Amino acid sequence: MSLVTSIPIALLLCVVIHQLYARKQTRAPSLPSPPGDPILGHLRYMPDVNDRDTVFYDWGCKYGDVFQLNVLGKPIVVINSEKAAMELMEKRSAIYSDRPPMPLFERDGWKDGVVAAKYGPLLTRQRKMFHSPLAKGTMPEYEAVQEQEVNFLLQGLLDEPHECRRLFRLYTSSILTTLIYGHRIRSFDDAYYKIAEDFDLMHEAAHPSLLDISPYFEYLPSWFPGAWFIRHIKEMRPKLLYMMRMPLESVWLELSGKVVEPSYASRNLEALAKNGKISDRDWWIIEMTSNQLLTGGTDTSFQTLQWFIVCMLTNPDAQVKAQREIDDVVGRDRLPNFADQDSLPYVQCIMHEVMRWQPVVPVGIAHQSTAEDIYEGMRIPKGSVMIANPRGVTWDENLYHNPRQFKPERFLPKPDGAGENFPVHSIFGWGRRICPGRHLAEANIWLAIARILSVFTVTKAKDENGKPIEPVIKWGTGLVRHPEPFVFDMLPRDGNAPLLIRSANSQKGS
Repeated sequence: MSLVTSIPIALLLCVVIHQLYARKQTRAPSLPSPPGDPILGHLRYMPDVNDRDTVFYDWGCKYGDVFQLNVLGKPIVVINSEKAAMELMEKRSAIYSDRPPMPLFERDGWKDGVVAAKYGPLLTRQRKMFHSPLAKGTMPEYEAVQEQEVNFLLQGLLDEPHECRRLFRLYTSSILTTLIYGHRIRSFDDAYYKIAEDFDLMHEAAHPSLLDISPYFEYLPSWFPGAWFIRHIKEMRPKLLYMMRMPLESVWLELSGKVVEPSYASRNLEALAKNGKISDRDWWIIEMTSNQLLTGGTDTSFQTLQWFIVCMLTNPDAQVKAQREIDDVVGRDRLPNFADQDSLPYVQCIMHEVMRWQPVVPVGIAHQSTAEDIYEGMRIPKGSVMIANPRGVTWDENLYHNPRQFKPERFLPKPDGAGENFPVHSIFGWGRRICPGRHLAEANIWLAIARILSVFTVTKAKDENGKPIEPVIKWGTGLVRHPEPFVFDMLPRDGNAPLLIRSANSQKGS
């Protein structure tokens, strides 16, 4: 056989082998799936946002740790175990770090922000900007600000305990506005507080809409049935633009006047200004990253503190045990601080159990696969929406005993506790999309919990006859899960507690 004829035959053979290999790959069985409809798939069966995590958990128990849904041809893979999530979202993060289309986020103005950005150079640049200011080793630099803000929170809770929802939001947002923009919030009328409060409107963006089916539905009239998102976009887009632009423009004006508090925004603006004119793209990136640090860090942390109140109200024994630990280690004549953290393991367990018992981001934020993959012999199609369901981990009886009960001691080492592990990824995210602000969030939440427990007792409210009112806990879910308003009392533990709070607020810098 001549060389001329052998080359085409060899090429043909390569093509045949490739086709056989490809066919073999596609013959891998699909993931298990609940019954669906022709064409529509599971569109009619998708659970409501409030129940999605529990329904996905129940389906996981029936169809396996990893199962697949299909909505109008779009594959959705749900992961219900730590083992599978670690294998796919962590070890194979190179192909599971993209985001699926997020139509409402994109039209609201967050298309290329850290939350919704596609995996690539722009996302990498933004996360790199977060690395240094949010690294664990940087946290001690923020302790003075955190202590000032938590003391202001305690004073507010002493004066107006039933404003705890707004006070928690003020506490978490003021820490962040101070670190990001150099601005402390001191009232509910502050423009920066209004920015954090307006972010509640973004909860709607987590709800399914017709835009998830086709972008052409954006042109529907607002009165059209199911076109609620038209109103949402109209209301939210200008608010988000204001949220991003106003604070950064204020920092720039302060820099121009040479009077500015050091902050994330000022440092980034100064660094770019030294190299000449700041480009529109660079300005936008500082604008976007600053805003997402604020809104993302505020919302999840203050909702966690609300769930902490729920847990103390409904688990008084845990509250007593934590207060006893604080009294033994810290005493009643000063407030706990970060130097006490390692000596207060049960308080740390309470924080972690609040997060495990009620994850505030109930189904996380979906990833998307960028390549076809095989998991345990089953095919995951390229372009699959990947949902790592926190409930699949936090309710796993192989990981947690009595997982639906609130039991802080589960995280204590044996023999004092069960030696169970805090599900950090189920709370803060997986792989290359893990929350960059997790260390700051935990520090803010821990300090608030420790100091509240040291000076207050959360207890049931009483009616006009002095009879305890049983709390009714309901919740809503958008981007985060939040308790609906409920009645309770927050009482100073003793006569010294108000004096301790006022003394802490009168100190220099508070």
